[in-house]
Amino acid sequence: MNPQAQTADQRPKTRDRFEGDHFLEAEDIAEGKARKLVIKEIIPANTVNCAKGQLIDKPILCFENDPKQLILGKTNSRIIKTLLGPHENKWIGQEIRLMRRYLIGCTLPTCAEVQPCIRVYIPPGTSMRQKVWDWYGEAKAPEPSAKPTL
Repeated sequence: MNPQAQTADQRPKTRDRFEGDHFLEAEDIAEGKARKLVIKEIIPANTVNCAKGQLIDKPILCFENDPKQLILGKTNSRIIKTLLGPHENKWIGQEIRLMRRYLIGCTLPTCAEVQPCIRVYIPPGTSMRQKVWDWYGEAKAPEPSAKPTL
């Protein structure tokens, strides 16, 4: 099936499509700790193949102080644009902090109820629209018996 013809519910999550040891995953970041990284390069979308041979349809961030790369989805891209500006060439050399967060109550049929993810850390006191916080996810995984809050 053509990926453009698939609906969002039918597309596999980025994590399932582009597995590989050279990409950061939520489990690579310690619980409750921010990981400081300096952006070295931004690889444009559709220029790198993943281990499965597919083109990666998202930009990829490379870092000066970590060999692993971050596939830049819409949420983190929006947060970085809000923090560092819309021009990607000005992101080079800038420090960002990544944290493990949890998306609760994912509505996709392929999603677990609690989904770990990586989010760019938003420093306290930064003026952000409420919508950014809506994208951000929870700081800690809820207890297994807790009901997800939306």
